Amino acid sequence: MKFTRILGTFLGLVFTCTYGYIFLSEHLSALGSVIGFLVGILFIIFGITGKDSVQWLFKKLTGSNFSNGI
Repeated sequence: MKFTRILGTFLGLVFTCTYGYIFLSEHLSALGSVIGFLVGILFIIFGITGKDSVQWLFKKLTGSNFSNGI
């Protein structure tokens, strides 16, 4: 569990830095950059708090989970 939280924090920082830079350098025009930036933030939240916000958001948007409980 600790490894996944560290990995989540690292991936969150990578997503946030990469897509944040793209987002700012493209003068706020790329929707994909906004989405990537927000996913990075969700990964950072997972790394810090342990709450799986990505799966919660996916379930809220689609009504299903990533996995079917296997």
